[in-house]
This record gives sequence, C-alpha cells and structure tokens, in this order.
Amino acid sequence: MTDLPRDLNRRFLGDIHSALEGASKERVKSVGLPLLSQSSVLPPNPAHLRELLRDGGFDIIHAHHAFTPTPLFSILLANELETPTVLTNHSVSFAYDYSPFWQPLAKFLYPYKELINSVDRVIAVSEAAAIFIGHFVSGEKISVIPNPVHEDYFETGETDSRNRTSRGKTVLYVGRLSREKGVHKLPSILKTVSEEFSDVQLIIAGSGYLSKFIDLTAKLKGIRNKVRMLGKVSREGSLPSLYERADAVVVPSLREAFSITLLEAMASGCPVVASRVGGMKEIIKDGHSGVLVGGKASDFADALLRVLSDPSLSKELGWNARKVASKCRPRKIAEQVEEVYRDVAASRNTSP
Repeated sequence: MTDLPRDLNRRFLGDIHSALEGASKERVKSVGLPLLSQSSVLPPNPAHLRELLRDGGFDIIHAHHAFTPTPLFSILLANELETPTVLTNHSVSFAYDYSPFWQPLAKFLYPYKELINSVDRVIAVSEAAAIFIGHFVSGEKISVIPNPVHEDYFETGETDSRNRTSRGKTVLYVGRLSREKGVHKLPSILKTVSEEFSDVQLIIAGSGYLSKFIDLTAKLKGIRNKVRMLGKVSREGSLPSLYERADAVVVPSLREAFSITLLEAMASGCPVVASRVGGMKEIIKDGHSGVLVGGKASDFADALLRVLSDPSLSKELGWNARKVASKCRPRKIAEQVEEVYRDVAASRNTSP
C-alpha cells in the first residue's frame, strides 16, 4: 500500500494512521510518510483518536474498511470536527448482491447505516464492493476505484521464462489460509494436476487456520512432497520473485471484493486461474487475460492443465494480463483518488 500514499503525498501532505506492522510499517516510513499504528479490528482509544484528528489539521479524513471499529470511530469524530470524510470499502459479504436480504438488514442496522451514509464520498474497490456498500450508503456518493498494484511486480521477468521445459511446473497460491479463500480445494486440485504433470509443485505463500488441514490432506492424497508451505511472505520482499517463477497462479476464493493477489500476478505477467466471483470477474476477461472457473476443484484442475499444457496460451494470457494490470499502477490510481478529494473539498466549500 506504500506506492499510493507516496503518490498522493506528492500532491498533498498527509499522515497514515494504520494497522501496518513489520516490513510494511518500515516501508511506509522509508518513503517519508508519518505513520501511527492502530489495529483496525480492535476498538481505538477514543480520546487518543480524537486528539489525533483534532490536532492534525486535516483537510480530509480518509478511512479504510467500512466494517471495523477504527474507521467507524474516525467517521464519527470527523463529523464532530466537521471535517470532510472519504471511506474506502474493500469487502463484500455473503450474498452481497441479493437485495431482498440486505435491504431489510440495512434498515435493522439503522444507526450504522446513518453513520456510513454521513461520509462525503465512498470509494469501492470494485463494482461488487460498490453493490455491497450501496445497501448502506446513497449510490451517488460511490466511486469505483481499484486498488493499486506495487510497481515491483511490473519489473519482474518476461513471460517467456515461464515456458522453460527443463524444470517442473510451479503453481502458486498467495493469501490467507482460510475457508473463504477456497484453500481447502488446493490438495484436490494438485492431486489431479499431478496425474499429468508428475513433477508439478504447489507453492503456498500465506498463513491461517487451515494450514494443518492442507498439510494433512496433502499427506493423505500422497502429494505432500509436491507442496511447499512458506508461511506468510512479505509483499515488499520475496513475493515478486515467487510470481516470476510461477507457471500459473490459482485464486480459488469463495467470495472476493478485489483480489490483490490476482492483480499482482497479472502485473507480473503470470497466467491466473481464478473463481468467477465478485471483483475478479470484473478484472479478468475469461480466456484473454486469465481463466475464470466455477467453484469445483475439478474446474480449477482442468483449467490449470490447459494453461500448463499450452505455452502459447500461457504466454498470451500473461501478456494480456499485464496490460490490464497496468491500469492499476499507483500513479494512475492516485490521480483518481485525488479527483475524489478535490470533489469533496469543492462540494464542502460551495455548501451553504
């Protein structure tokens, strides 16, 4: 997330109040941006947050994640301070596009809906995220602006290097090891692929409560020797090189507002096989810049076999994917966010 604040900071002066830790935290500091850490999940200290927002002299307060305590407190306090607010929604929930379910539920959550609807503008990272947040906020306030992808991923090697026949095939998964990410399907997917590519390897970069499940299931299927579980890998560290080495990236999520993994892989020129859900079906044109499939493990396995078996298709998917991802370079996204800021500032200045 460092490139976007850095590009915005070239236009504005700002602070980041974030839940970043470790390498990501240090990277934000390294580009010269003030950073104060705060978990977005745990409730903040209201007095501390009020002091921060009051004394910061901010022209606009931009909160991220609509359904966690710190952004909600920030909106509430911004209203007290009469400071313009922008909120970015990064998520979708179960049946996000099923209005008969969410419209009555949003009315039941009236106080929450009123708070969300009090912001000046909402940025949704995809049309799917816009549909979901639209149950809680007026549609005219919503702008769809995708997440940016780090410049490092565009600097990886050319897609030709993936078509070497002197090594086995490598399939990469990056993300949390949790059910909504569909990772419980990975052992079955790998088992089928390995029947045609005996030297295939699945690299898993991520951590989560399904780690032991994947390990045990892979052992039961007799493919544990084909799985490398790396744990959490820094996006600012060795992750770009993993994408560069991969012959395909698999994204089997059950729901997804906008997949950073998907965009990173595409920027790296790596063929992607992804679920036909949420924001991913907005980014990928099936058969052109990636492959979209249904939810079954067999669907993913069949698609991976097609990509791994056809170097020409793999190369074409990679080239087209990189072109699509180039629309999400940080500078381009920063320009769109800047336009939202200027619209918000102008509307406040012209209000009676």
